[in-house]
Amino acid sequence: MTGSRITIWALACVLAGPALAQGEAQGAIRAVLVAHDIDYDGVAWERHEDNGMLLVRSSEGPFARTSLGEWHMEGGARCLRWTRAMDWECYGVTLDGDPPEEIRFEDAAGNVSIGLLVPRGAE
Repeated sequence: MTGSRITIWALACVLAGPALAQGEAQGAIRAVLVAHDIDYDGVAWERHEDNGMLLVRSSEGPFARTSLGEWHMEGGARCLRWTRAMDWECYGVTLDGDPPEEIRFEDAAGNVSIGLLVPRGAE
């Protein structure tokens, strides 16, 4: 990693007007999410499908589990829910590196999850 921290949304705001920048940032983040799986230290991984399906595989403990949910981009954040009866939860997104090697999600309470971006097909 180059050590540089790039927040796509902030970078896009500098390069273009705020409304256009937010749309470009969402598109850039979305493109990264659908082109990569996210590895959380070998304990879990996420896959964001282009059709809005979210797959999360957890291998913590003696049993592995796969969960299915939905995701979309909204206001530069990644939003997800596990059932249609649930409210959407949105997370700020920061990409680290150029090209991005890590992704960081932050919830409204300031809790952070950091994962390694793994290009699809590189498993």
